[in-house]
Amino acid sequence: MHRSVPIALGLLVVVAGPLAGQDDPGDLVRRAIARRALEVDQAVSSYRARAHGLVTFLVEVGPAEARTTRLLKADELDVEVYWQGRGRSKQVIRAWRDTTYFPTGTVYHRDHLGIVTDDFGDLIRIGQGDEIRELPHPLGPRGLALYRFEERDTVRVRAGGRELRLARIDVRPRDPTAPLAIGTLAVDVDDASLVRSRFSFTAAAYRDPDLAEIVVFLERSLVDGQWLPYRQEIEITRRSAVLDFPLASVIRARWTIDDHELGVELPRRLANASPIGGLARPGGPDAWNRPIGAVLDSAARAPTLEDLDAARREIGRLAGGALLDGLPGFRLGVSRVSDLLRFNRVEGLRVGAGLAWRLGTAGSIRAWGGLGTVDERLTGGIELGVGLGGGRLSVRADRSIADVGPVDVASGVVASLTAQEGGLDLGDYVLLERVGVRLEPGRRSGVSVDLLREWAWSVAAEASPSRGAFRPNPSLGSEPQWVGRIELRRAGGGESLLGGEGRVALEVADGGGGYARLFGAGRLSRELPGGLLEARGSLGLGTARLPARRSFPLGGWGSLPGEPFRAYGGRSAAYLHLEGRVAVPGIPLPLGGFGSTAPKAEIGPFLAVAWTDGAVSGAPWRPSDGLRPVAGLAVELFDRSVRIEAGLPLRGSTNLGLTVDVARSWWPVL
Repeated sequence: MHRSVPIALGLLVVVAGPLAGQDDPGDLVRRAIARRALEVDQAVSSYRARAHGLVTFLVEVGPAEARTTRLLKADELDVEVYWQGRGRSKQVIRAWRDTTYFPTGTVYHRDHLGIVTDDFGDLIRIGQGDEIRELPHPLGPRGLALYRFEERDTVRVRAGGRELRLARIDVRPRDPTAPLAIGTLAVDVDDASLVRSRFSFTAAAYRDPDLAEIVVFLERSLVDGQWLPYRQEIEITRRSAVLDFPLASVIRARWTIDDHELGVELPRRLANASPIGGLARPGGPDAWNRPIGAVLDSAARAPTLEDLDAARREIGRLAGGALLDGLPGFRLGVSRVSDLLRFNRVEGLRVGAGLAWRLGTAGSIRAWGGLGTVDERLTGGIELGVGLGGGRLSVRADRSIADVGPVDVASGVVASLTAQEGGLDLGDYVLLERVGVRLEPGRRSGVSVDLLREWAWSVAAEASPSRGAFRPNPSLGSEPQWVGRIELRRAGGGESLLGGEGRVALEVADGGGGYARLFGAGRLSRELPGGLLEARGSLGLGTARLPARRSFPLGGWGSLPGEPFRAYGGRSAAYLHLEGRVAVPGIPLPLGGFGSTAPKAEIGPFLAVAWTDGAVSGAPWRPSDGLRPVAGLAVELFDRSVRIEAGLPLRGSTNLGLTVDVARSWWPVL
């Protein structure tokens, strides 16, 4: 057995600029193309290796500023790999286990269940040709004619007792509208072997109309002087080709290849076998020495997620802001279900819709609007965005009836139902008009910056519920202000059962005396055998001139069940919710072709504590006069899709509060 030597562990120094002693950047590329061609004639010895794979299916829910990721399915595979020469490799799935966290009918393409050999060869094929088909590799025979190459710098590394020089090469299509790859390659300067690939594809390369993005990371390691596969990851993101809606499915296949044995011939029994054979469904020997939850946690902390984020930044830089997704240029657009239909005491029933266009190769435009049937007020907006490296710059103007709370307290669908049917409106509203610019990062964690001009007008409750009566809408308007905001967001990795996400935002405004405001919110959770522990909370601090609409209300639905809704608030606020749940037998929910939810529920106690201070003029909420604790019981049903809370205040009120809602992970699209 030969253990691979990962090059990342031996990093010595980065030398900026072109390679010393090379004739020109094209010379190394030509040598790399010739080197890959030699592998057809077995310039590299045959080998056998073992590959450990983790294939996960996730959904990303909500817009970038409020995105959550939910794991639906995880498959772990043990695969035996034989390589006899370019185009002559076989893989055998020896062991396979899967775990479903939410019903899904997803069936993976067979090549997602095995590794990439030969760095795809001369033609890149993904999803058995349904996603990417016969796309010329940059270092294939047609590479020089189809791609532009530029050497950026060299990296000196130590691997296998040797000091090596790796050249980093940018690769761009000569024709950006052609179906080609774009990214960076790392090549061994001495023998011209391809060592690392990070790339994506132009929009024309995607064959499935719902494909938004494919990102590929491949890395080799040095084994007895030969560069052989070591780490790989492919991430495939899909969105609707018809509707611009903040919901995406993600397939992420992550592999580690080790235990190479050189000189092992391909067994005769596999000569006519399919490229990826073995098990056709989960099963095989029990080859697992850890619970799959521990494997998922380790994978979420592995460097490959950072590798993919780095790849996206590199690809964004190379694309020069061009949009590389494969989605259509025109779609209907809506940010959440409640933007189509919603009900509150100010607008009554509001009906809305939206559109999204692509502008050339780099820009996009979104427009949306709606009409309140009671207040007869038109609301909506327009946003023009352009790619900027790995992020996005947008200019936006909008007019909306907006809740002043710092966080959502309920899903939009449930909030509409409680307002219309029971007279319980879970919001306090202003008419907010804004014009501004926003700079935001790519799809995961990062820093966003906003500069806005805001006008906030008080509005009155004009609608009537089916039963009961609405409380008045407070007067929360304020003077026009310039507002600057910087926000740091950490999104959860999605795969890990040790969940963690959070955001911290600093806001400064000029006008009406000006104010500063700091707000942070986060969540931590840990899966345990048969249960879960979770903590979530928030902290807000504001200066003396903080307007009422930017203060921090707490209480009732969404924070302290049993207390009056938003009874407490002020310039300062803190909130903490601690909870533990265990699995108990439950009733499954049939979902047709997707199967059914698990026949179990989760139940457990929680303790929620809030504190507010610093009375704000004009606000209907007041300081809490110390801590306000609530103890209660939480129940989650149907694979954590429906949540019920019953809470009893431990100070003052003795009312039992009961709330029923969709799980928080789905709120950003509801």
